[in-house]
Amino acid sequence: MLDYVALFVIFFLMIAATVAILFFGELPGKIARKRGHPWPEEVNVMNWIGHIFVPFYPLALTWTYLPFPAPCADRITDNPEGKDQLDRLRERHATLQEAVSRLQTLHESYK
Repeated sequence: MLDYVALFVIFFLMIAATVAILFFGELPGKIARKRGHPWPEEVNVMNWIGHIFVPFYPLALTWTYLPFPAPCADRITDNPEGKDQLDRLRERHATLQEAVSRLQTLHESYK
């Protein structure tokens, strides 16, 4: 009878370990998708590789919680200060282009 109990315990532990591996294996990928991470599939791949090379799992889990920047265009257009800064840069660029064209005409006149 004790052999059957031991066999049942071993079988139960194997099933529990498999369920735990699958649960923790999907966790960083699910978190990344839920948070709208820009690279959820890469996090998921790094996570599954982490089951073979253990240091990758904590890196994948950390990667899911790292703040990721918005694309540059969104950051400038959504921020009123960014719009003002962009307008100032465009004005400065136009001024510099005018100065360069005046210098070029001046240089050509001395030839």
